[in-house]
Amino acid sequence: MAPYLTIAGLTEALAQATAASLEPECFSALAALVRHLPSARRSTVAQQALTLLSRFVDHRLRETAVAALAPVLRPEEAVRALRTLPTGGPSDRRAVAIDALVPVLPDAVLPEALDLVLARTAMTGTLPGCPAFFPG
Repeated sequence: MAPYLTIAGLTEALAQATAASLEPECFSALAALVRHLPSARRSTVAQQALTLLSRFVDHRLRETAVAALAPVLRPEEAVRALRTLPTGGPSDRRAVAIDALVPVLPDAVLPEALDLVLARTAMTGTLPGCPAFFPG
C-alpha cells in the first residue's frame, strides 16, 4: 500500500507503526514505508527505526529486525545496524542480517561483518545452510 500513499499518508502510517511496541516483522513494513519517503525524511526515519530495534533485548528479534530494515539503510546507518548485532554464539539469524547489510556496508567495514559471521563457524564449524567445512 505504501506506493499509493501521499506523504501525509506515509507520515501517518509511520507514526502509527512506531507508536506501539514493535514486533520484528513490523520492520518489514517500516522498510516498505521508508522506500517511498522523500530522501530528506528517509534518514530520519531509518535512525528512529534503528533506535527502536536496539531496544530488543532478545537478540533473535534484533537480528530479524536488522535483516528487514537493511535494504533501506544508508552506509552509515548500516554500520550502526551491524554494531547492534550480538557478537557471540551461533546464530543463523545474525548471518541473515549480515547478508542483508553487506550490499550497503562500506568496504572498510566488511571485515568486521565477516568476523561476526565467522563467530558462528568458530563455535559450530558451519555457516548457515552449508555443510561443515572444518574437519574434526
